[in-house]
Amino acid sequence: MLPWLHLVRPAHWIKNLVCLAGIFFYERYEAWPAALGVMLSFILISSAVYILNDMVDVARDRTHPRKQHRPLAAGQISLTAAGLGAVCLALLGLVVGWWVHPPSGWCSFLYLLLNLAYSFRLKHLPIADAFCIALGFVLRLLAGIYVLDRLPVGWLVLFTFFLSLFLGFAKRRAELVALEDATDKTDRRPVLEHYSLSFLDGALDTSAALAILSYILLILLPTSLPMSPTQLITVPLLVFMILHYRRRLTHPKYRIEPNRIIYHDRVMQCCAVAWLALIPLVQRSGWRWFE
Repeated sequence: MLPWLHLVRPAHWIKNLVCLAGIFFYERYEAWPAALGVMLSFILISSAVYILNDMVDVARDRTHPRKQHRPLAAGQISLTAAGLGAVCLALLGLVVGWWVHPPSGWCSFLYLLLNLAYSFRLKHLPIADAFCIALGFVLRLLAGIYVLDRLPVGWLVLFTFFLSLFLGFAKRRAELVALEDATDKTDRRPVLEHYSLSFLDGALDTSAALAILSYILLILLPTSLPMSPTQLITVPLLVFMILHYRRRLTHPKYRIEPNRIIYHDRVMQCCAVAWLALIPLVQRSGWRWFE
């Protein structure tokens, strides 16, 4: 079972925690069982997508110094078995999504379609590839909100999109830097030939600025969310996390994959916990420090 576990990449399941953002921002904690059901749906479908990506890239992975050890590239699992596993996981994820809540099931279905298009075509198109990554997070957010029988707030959707876009461009930048350091460039991701470090640095700064602006407007403009202007005290924490992540990403001393920064950086983790704790604390305390 170990090769199958490696194939579905459980370390990446943490991305599906975005499905729980709805119960957090709307303070509907009693709906956590349904939200967990939605998250399970996306875990199953995203696992199917990881298998599909490995199937599509198996020839290139066999020549990659690190990816050649993946189960498909190493021949530990056959393409036929992997294909059947992907179909079963995708169908089970869709059934779970529709069973929990039909509108959320539509989001999981669109997520599957988006990733099919990404795997076969869109991941080779510059900018569109990062947009697909960001839209995947938006669909997770929407599914977690629809299960609450609520409509999503536009600024929350935009905040999620731009923050995810920032992470998508960060991934491409790390891959481009790793490629420049590599002696053998034949296994490069095809889309990287359309990117440059200067463009990706500009894209990172733009998406980060738009994410911060969207978050500020989410706090200040009237919405159905239980937010107050006092939540502005959480903005410096968000800005610090983004800048710290940006520094770690570009500093020559830290040549590390973007997702590993989140997993291993204690400063990032402490700031994230403080940020997530402050949002409900400020609201429930009734503090009013700003108009």
